[in-house]
Amino acid sequence: MAEPRDPEQVKAETIAASEEFAAVATIDDLRAWWKKHYLKLGHKRLARLAILGWPLERIVADKSRGD
Repeated sequence: MAEPRDPEQVKAETIAASEEFAAVATIDDLRAWWKKHYLKLGHKRLARLAILGWPLERIVADKSRGD
């Protein structure tokens, strides 16, 4: 079983992914961004950023694991 992740580390990675997402311009950029962050953050957090457009504060505050 995997060890629980440090919430501060997840928060920092989510903020970094959000900042990088702002630079995504093409579908290939989106694929590369997703591949880079998927294993660290999981599909739920990335989908909330990229597809649903949730505000970063809401994603960071969400207590679901998203793994």
